[in-house]
Amino acid sequence: EFLAIEIILNNNKKIIIGTCYRVGTLGMDNAQEIVKTIHKLSRKKLVSNMIILGDLNLGGINWELSQGKSALDKYFLDSFAENGLIQCINTATHKKGNILDILLTTSPRYIDKLSIETDKIYCNSDHFPVIFNLRAKCKRVKRT
Repeated sequence: EFLAIEIILNNNKKIIIGTCYRVGTLGMDNAQEIVKTIHKLSRKKLVSNMIILGDLNLGGINWELSQGKSALDKYFLDSFAENGLIQCINTATHKKGNILDILLTTSPRYIDKLSIETDKIYCNSDHFPVIFNLRAKCKRVKRT
């Protein structure tokens, strides 16, 4: 599952924000579809930043070292690097101590006040909420 929106900034450049969920048991075909979508979004005109968040169930990745345990992990890591995406989350997002949730961006300067809320429960989940502010000024379009 992948959903993306485009935000137009005051300087007419664009930020693409996408959210993705990948069932952990899905294989390479599914991974290739996700990567194809990310690649297509990253090639859009006037995009100054892309932010991808969600749960890709990539518990085998050591984000600090950019290393994966499986071929699938390595495929995702290589694809993220090819698209200039950097993982901003460096602490566990799951109650078992894994980083399963992602906040990938091509421009980390747009991410502000990132926190993983380990002590707050907003919903019934085994994942911790990921909270951040987006540092950008956009135009508000008035409807007529």
